[in-house]
Amino acid sequence: MDADHEKDLPLLANTDDILVSHYILDLSCSFERKQFTGSVTLFLEPNTKPVSYGSSIASIAPPREKKQKFLSCEKKPVGTDGVIERSGDVDLQNEVIGHCVDLPAKKRLFRLVLDACDISVAAVHEVAVSERFTLSSDINATYYHNIRAAVEGAARLPLGYAVKQWCVEIWKDGVADVLDFPRVVCVQFHTNPSGASLTWARDQDDR
Repeated sequence: MDADHEKDLPLLANTDDILVSHYILDLSCSFERKQFTGSVTLFLEPNTKPVSYGSSIASIAPPREKKQKFLSCEKKPVGTDGVIERSGDVDLQNEVIGHCVDLPAKKRLFRLVLDACDISVAAVHEVAVSERFTLSSDINATYYHNIRAAVEGAARLPLGYAVKQWCVEIWKDGVADVLDFPRVVCVQFHTNPSGASLTWARDQDDR
């Protein structure tokens, strides 16, 4: 295997279920701490596009099954590697291992899975905007300002989340269907100085 491909991060995002159509990224950088801190506001849309089955014939594709693995994981002794799950603003301190079983249907919650590595998440919120924005790459400055104003003035409701080695999972209590999942989500986070996804280098003046 090529050495460069060995460094590629695994992609776990559930893009078959839900897509990020646009985002607002607010970051501040501390060179002393070697850290980026801020938030990303994600505008989400359920993925309703039909799946291509490789046929060259133009025909009606079979209905695409929406599948997501719903798992319940056992707790792990304190002091070992695992993940921390939080439900809203309450830290559940659920450290889990890989031995998992399927949950009963009534307990299954839809989870948004975001690819991520070497970050710490402080909070995740639903941004309760009343207006639905049509986002594209050619929006003008005024429209973009209106989007930011709506997001900044909207109520925020805490969501559950779990930070894992290669992803962040986000869910809302009581929501089992992607169509009922929040359309705007804000993740507050910071990078870690030892993270392999960022390289810090000195300039020509050795600063």
